[in-house]
Amino acid sequence: MQAEGCEAWYEMEELAVMGVVEVLERLPRLLKIRKDLTRRFGELRPDVFVGIDAPDFNITLEGRLKQRGIRTIHYVSPSVWAWRQKRVFKIGKATDLVLAFLPFEKAFYDRFNVPCRFIGHTMADAMPLQPDRLAARAQLGIAPQARCLALLPGSRGAEVEMLSADFLKTAQLLRTRYPELEVVVPLVNAKRREQFERIKAEVAPDLTVHLLNGQGREAMIASDAALLASGTAALECMLAKCPMVVGYRMKPFTFWLAQKLVKTPYVSLPNLLAGREIVTELLQHDCVPDKLAAAVMPLLEESPETDALKQTFLTLHQSICCVGRGPLVGAVVTAAVILDPAQPIVGLADSKKLSEKRRLALYDEIVAKALSWSLGRAEPAEIDQLNILHATMLAMQRAVAGLHIAPDMVLIDGNRCPSLPMRSQAVVKGDSRVAEISAASILAKVTRDREMAELDSEFPDYGFAQHKGYPTAFHLERLAALGATEHHRRSFAPVKRALAL
Repeated sequence: MQAEGCEAWYEMEELAVMGVVEVLERLPRLLKIRKDLTRRFGELRPDVFVGIDAPDFNITLEGRLKQRGIRTIHYVSPSVWAWRQKRVFKIGKATDLVLAFLPFEKAFYDRFNVPCRFIGHTMADAMPLQPDRLAARAQLGIAPQARCLALLPGSRGAEVEMLSADFLKTAQLLRTRYPELEVVVPLVNAKRREQFERIKAEVAPDLTVHLLNGQGREAMIASDAALLASGTAALECMLAKCPMVVGYRMKPFTFWLAQKLVKTPYVSLPNLLAGREIVTELLQHDCVPDKLAAAVMPLLEESPETDALKQTFLTLHQSICCVGRGPLVGAVVTAAVILDPAQPIVGLADSKKLSEKRRLALYDEIVAKALSWSLGRAEPAEIDQLNILHATMLAMQRAVAGLHIAPDMVLIDGNRCPSLPMRSQAVVKGDSRVAEISAASILAKVTRDREMAELDSEFPDYGFAQHKGYPTAFHLERLAALGATEHHRRSFAPVKRALAL
């Protein structure tokens, strides 16, 4: 967030504390920070405060701000479904809305009438459904046929201190079985790298490893298997389709208390999403090198079991991305437009805010007056293979490539840019701010609406001409009753459910 221009009042490292003992050691500092933030936000009077994760810190802060008349949103639901379930009542009082990235969390909040919206996981959208392993290996300098293990001992200092030695000793054991084993270790920052190097010098000075500055995602995609700490890394590893073993240890009292309070049989997100153990979890006294090595070893071999695990990862990936986002049917259509300054077009605006009649009139005027325009598309099969985000990037690339005048600069609607051979810049709400983006949005929407009208003629019972493929109640009812057409996006959750009927 700092890289995007946000101001940091405190370092995030100060708030990244886990465990009862660990929190108690830093409690005075945490309370001082929260008191200061309450004062500062109270003076600023933001339209809305969005607390991201850190529930024990943020939810109290959100409650205090809400009492001052500031609307509050909490992003990333705490694991109230797993332990300390009575927190849901405090959350309901402190927040106006919870944004959840796990599909079963909304159902939990609905039971207690706490406003919650399942928005999917941004990480799932950012990761392609089929990662390019060879490209990741080339980027990291790993040979295509090499056997590779990723070690990820955590992002917090306490985790790195607790887990690094055993992870390194595990790699040593595996190296005796696989002498040519490549070991990559991505560290989140220079401080964690320095910490890891110190531990390695003490316990495994002769072990050759490749230390990476960040690049955790690339390491997961490139590796045959990963040994990692429990947490978000396990979800990211699942999305990378990398078989993994989760190892975790905490201070004895914290672990004893967790055993008493946690209501779920698993700690890693892949297992929680699957509702069964698909990933081996070795915790506390079981998190030792010989057991870790025994669990990792079969994952380094190609086998029907590892292939099945990767397929399960793919299914889970599809369940947490693209849900409720965009149409369920048809291609994603984009457009690129170069307007003629000598022939201005009056009335360009966000296509969604224009009447259909006005859109059609502007469509004809844009086509007639633009110096160059082009449509790009990605078909449902490509969406299912790549996911909607990456398919949209592909469609944008095709639209730009189709221009008969090569632009020097491309302005992209939104907050992400595809890879292009020229300079590009993302413009949030660009379809309302930039005339060329407005024109492109009109061309794309009119084109897709026409395609939906054609599809409606072929499949009149689905109502495509009315809902344009979006998941309206009528569309979902028709999908359940009639099943999916060949034009539906099979990776989208409602379509998957219809296909399973």
